[in-house]
Amino acid sequence: MRNFIISNHTFMVDRILFTSRLTELTGHRLRLYLYICRAVSVDPNNRYFYSYDRANKELKMTQSSYRGALKWLEDHYFIKKTGKVSRANAYQVLFLPLFDGTNYYSRENLKRDRATFKHEGQGYVEFPVELFQGSILANKTLWSDLRLRTIGLLYLYFWIDVYGGIDSNVLYVDSNDQYIIDDTLYTDLNCSHNRLINNIDFLIKQGLLTKVECIYRENKNSVGKEYQYIGDASVTASLPNDKKIKLLRFNIIPSHKLTNAQQRTNQGVLV
Repeated sequence: MRNFIISNHTFMVDRILFTSRLTELTGHRLRLYLYICRAVSVDPNNRYFYSYDRANKELKMTQSSYRGALKWLEDHYFIKKTGKVSRANAYQVLFLPLFDGTNYYSRENLKRDRATFKHEGQGYVEFPVELFQGSILANKTLWSDLRLRTIGLLYLYFWIDVYGGIDSNVLYVDSNDQYIIDDTLYTDLNCSHNRLINNIDFLIKQGLLTKVECIYRENKNSVGKEYQYIGDASVTASLPNDKKIKLLRFNIIPSHKLTNAQQRTNQGVLV
């Protein structure tokens, strides 16, 4: 049995955060914003109350870096101070601002929830809270901005209940153990082929990703007779016409997605 973590708590982040479009959201700003998004996941009003001392236990920033990043996020409409509570350090996370390459435009009139992410934004990523904890946010040398964004974009395409792992149309492992990667990832991350491969290998070594062989079977009831994921090869009996595809699977999985996957595959997911 592999070392998977099943998470009962998730938080949402706009997918644009993990592309190269927000050129100024880097370093301490990026890490603090991810930390705040994770922290507000338990508050229906997206409010952030943490003191510097509490945040610094995990972020390991100087106070000036923390205050500077917090002010930048406020000045550029990612967060705002709220007067609804009597705390000087209370902020509300706003719907991600529009950025035209030069200026930021507030969209605080939009409610920051799942429905609005779908209809007013450009999609979102739902992360288990355990994914962005500890040294991932604190150690900028080991966990570069590009590595954080790589995690974010790969998780966008991680649908264990549909594909068994990361969407094979975006990334899979061929018979020679080489990664076959869609151009979308290179474009969104603005990085080279070698850097992306190195980062994927790094995530595997860090225990965040695992290679899994999955069985896909033709759905004779669909119009195009597409092949669909029916379970892991290690626990699912295959038929002669089935396809075996080696995918990458995150080792931290939201419990509701795993439940859906087990129901769809008749307990065919090995975790």
